[in-house]
Amino acid sequence: MCGRFSLYEPSERLARTFGVDEVADGEPEARWNVAPSQQILAVVCSRDGGTRRLGTLKWGLVPSWAKDPSIGNRLINARAETVASAPSFRQAFERRRCLVPANGFFEWRQEPGPKKARGRPFFARAADGSVIALGGIWEVWHGPDDKVLRTVSIITTIANPQLSSVHDRMPVIVEPDDWSRWLAPEALEPAAAGALLRAVPEGRLVLAEVSDLVNSAKNDAPELIEPLG
Repeated sequence: MCGRFSLYEPSERLARTFGVDEVADGEPEARWNVAPSQQILAVVCSRDGGTRRLGTLKWGLVPSWAKDPSIGNRLINARAETVASAPSFRQAFERRRCLVPANGFFEWRQEPGPKKARGRPFFARAADGSVIALGGIWEVWHGPDDKVLRTVSIITTIANPQLSSVHDRMPVIVEPDDWSRWLAPEALEPAAAGALLRAVPEGRLVLAEVSDLVNSAKNDAPELIEPLG
C-alpha cells in the first residue's frame, strides 16, 4: 500500500517540472509525513485536455455516488489489478487520472509480534534525486448544502524485487514520458494501462530504513526521511 509520503519541493519548481498552466492558491507547505485525509498536491488535466492544473485534493477518494463522504477513509489506495473495474474507481480511472508529486514514500516491513504493530519504516526515493509522480485518480463529490469535495486515491501495484523486501505493494510511479498519456481525459487502452500500472524497474529507487517517529502523523520534520545509522 501507500499510506505516507513526503513532498517538500517548492510549488514553483513543481509547476515547471510538470508543465503546469495554472497553480491554485493555498497549496500545502513542505511536508515530510503526508498522511491520508489530508489535503495533498496533485496535477490534473482539464476536460478538453488543454490545461494542466496544480492544486489540492483530499487524500481518500469519495465516489460521486457515495451517500457519505466517510467512505474516503477506506479508499486511500486503489489496486492496479482492479482499478479499471472496481465500482469505486472505474469512472475516475477512465476519465480523471492525476499525478501526485512526491519526493519519496514510506513503506513498513512487518516484523514478528502483534499483528497491529506498525513494523519498521523505510523511505524510498528516486535514485537520481528527482521528484517522482505517483499515479492517482480523482473524483468530485456533491453533498448537502452545496458542499463540493474533491478527493484522490493513489494506485498501488505489486512491488518490484527491491521493494518486496519491505512490502508486497508499492505505489504506481508514472515516468515523465508517460505523463501526457496518463493525464489525458480519455480511457486508456488495456495494453497501455497494463504497461503504465507496472512497478518501476529495480534501481529506479533507493531504499533506506528511517526513524519510527514517522509512525505518528503528528510528527513532520526533515529528520523523518534521514537513513538510520
